[in-house]
Amino acid sequence: RLSKNAQKLTIATEDADLNNNDKKLLDRFIKLAKEQEQKEEDVYIERLRHGLMKTGMAITGVKSVLEAAESGRVESLLVQKEILIPGLKCEPCATYMFNQGENCPKCSSQGNKVNFANEAVEAAIRNSSHVEFIDDEFLKGIGNIAAILRW
Repeated sequence: RLSKNAQKLTIATEDADLNNNDKKLLDRFIKLAKEQEQKEEDVYIERLRHGLMKTGMAITGVKSVLEAAESGRVESLLVQKEILIPGLKCEPCATYMFNQGENCPKCSSQGNKVNFANEAVEAAIRNSSHVEFIDDEFLKGIGNIAAILRW
């Protein structure tokens, strides 16, 4: 009887004793939600591996990912949870500086400190990309940020 959207969001059904005050149902829900989240993350990582190794429709490296996010090429942005990728950005020119001690190539400004991971997430969201924060060893090993591309 649920709407199609609600059916899609439902991951399990459980009978519950509403008079029972213990937290068994909540614990069960949390366990199911974590399992579902892990399955979804595994799918993204598998798509990333496939794109990197077979189709060329995935990229790694903060510079490449940030440029792709800015240009709207990113379908899904994968970011390691709670990661800090420090860098500089010239706000007036909207230019990123990736090398230590580098000044803006357009105006010679020193730029402002930014987290490139946050910059990539903001660019991806502006271009209607999906953003997924993942805690995964493969993603850590390839630089903590990657993208599955649209084109």
